[in-house]
Amino acid sequence: MFKVLLPIACIPLLACSANSKEPPKSSPITVDKVNILEAGGFVCNAKPAKTYIGQKADVELAKTILSVTGATVLRWAPPRAPISRDYRVNRVTIAYDSNYVITSINCG
Repeated sequence: MFKVLLPIACIPLLACSANSKEPPKSSPITVDKVNILEAGGFVCNAKPAKTYIGQKADVELAKTILSVTGATVLRWAPPRAPISRDYRVNRVTIAYDSNYVITSINCG
């Protein structure tokens, strides 16, 4: 009976694959043609926030770091925690040690 049901179960999969279309090809987006500030201003600059390294991490300091970096998204990086490597131009990452002392501030 299993041999009879297996081909029948595969019919919906074949129907999906037969109707699937290749995504439309578009020209690649080049960043150098668009001024990032004109495109929404989602830029992070960690340099002004480097002065906060060594300070105790808290919510108020995080708000300040968001403000001085120009980032719109904040990511905390606790000690020994895995951090994704995806890059976002509007995100600042604040890493801290087990005593909640900021060890690094980076964009991306």
